[in-house]
Amino acid sequence: MASSVIAMPSFTGANKSSVNDSQMPARLYWSQYMGRGMVPLFEKTGTYTQEEQASNLKFLCDVVAPDLGPLPTDPHPQYTMPYVGAPLEFSLNLSSTGKAKARMTFEVVGPADKTGPDPFGEDLSREILRRQARAVGANTQWLESVIESTFLTPEETQVVRAQGVPPFVPTSMWAFDFDGSKRSMKAYFASFRKAMVTGKSGTEVLLDAIRRLDDGLKPGLDLYTEYLNERKGKVNVVLLGIDCIDPKEARVKIYTNVKANSWESVVDFWTLGGRLNDETTLKGLEIVRSIFPILMDEPDILKDETWCKPERIKGIPFNGLQFSVELAPGRDLPEIKLYVPMCQYNRNTRVLRENVEAALKKMNHEWGHNGRYMDTMKAVFPGEDDFRGIGFITFSYSKKKGAYTTTYLMLPTEHGEQELSDSTFEYN
Repeated sequence: MASSVIAMPSFTGANKSSVNDSQMPARLYWSQYMGRGMVPLFEKTGTYTQEEQASNLKFLCDVVAPDLGPLPTDPHPQYTMPYVGAPLEFSLNLSSTGKAKARMTFEVVGPADKTGPDPFGEDLSREILRRQARAVGANTQWLESVIESTFLTPEETQVVRAQGVPPFVPTSMWAFDFDGSKRSMKAYFASFRKAMVTGKSGTEVLLDAIRRLDDGLKPGLDLYTEYLNERKGKVNVVLLGIDCIDPKEARVKIYTNVKANSWESVVDFWTLGGRLNDETTLKGLEIVRSIFPILMDEPDILKDETWCKPERIKGIPFNGLQFSVELAPGRDLPEIKLYVPMCQYNRNTRVLRENVEAALKKMNHEWGHNGRYMDTMKAVFPGEDDFRGIGFITFSYSKKKGAYTTTYLMLPTEHGEQELSDSTFEYN
């Protein structure tokens, strides 16, 4: 196995991470934790050679683990990504035209003590994002531009500190795609704090940040902005994501929360209120219609296109439906991606996994027919039988990639203070 190829902490021992040994450094802990997810993903995709797996695992241990913050039992701010007590998540990407790939996303863990000079971890974010970018030779032109647009000045920091910031406001996040042994970086930013001191809404802050990147983004951004202006109060921009590559080839993603989860709301956003009616958009919508009842665990949801399904879990930021709007220089029309928080709408983990496999079959993807999806989930979650495994399932469609879906995976730490007890889950 790949974990035995390189000199690093063993990833293939116990399936559960442990921090009982107070002497275990955080770097070792997070290395082992990442290995619990990435070893089975790298192996089960069938995409990576042993040498590529070893290279990627060593990279995670040497480069990423030192920047993931303290042990989950040590003081730290509330994690804002998954709800299992960890500052990271795993993902499995499947497309109808390419190979399966693994990816990881991480958040910058700011200081637990908000009385210091960097209460929101923005100085730390600059340091970590730049260090991670250097490690993979990333292009930082857009990265530096968005940092300047969304981070606070020292004077603004003092103003926001006095006002206070609610939980679930990330400082920043980054991600790595693994293509063989090559790694490409993405970065993600929120705008809540900047909005508090500029007089602008968080949406305006992020849209302004995009406008500063490239004039070639304007056609798609204008369509999206028109739609937002018509749907005030119903949709909320939550994050901005960028590729850290040559700006001529890079994309921008605007992550948007839609409060409703009805089929009507899906059609409305997917077409941006009817503005997108090209062949590719409508083909994607046709496929979404075929899998939406499956992903929502509601076979009859299309009978009343205005009906919204009640959510099962309260008090977490995974609600309604999420979408991303993808823009690229020179592309007039944006591409839309749907994100379904599966833990909110599926009865249990067994049904959830079966539904994802059924959706893949509906899309005629080989992983839905040959059992590889279920085998991979069992490898990542041996013995797990709760809602904490699969977070979001996404779907998009493009001429280049065809049908494209991502499964976001979260592993409980067993010691994270945010880990939910069984009583937290409210069933219909």
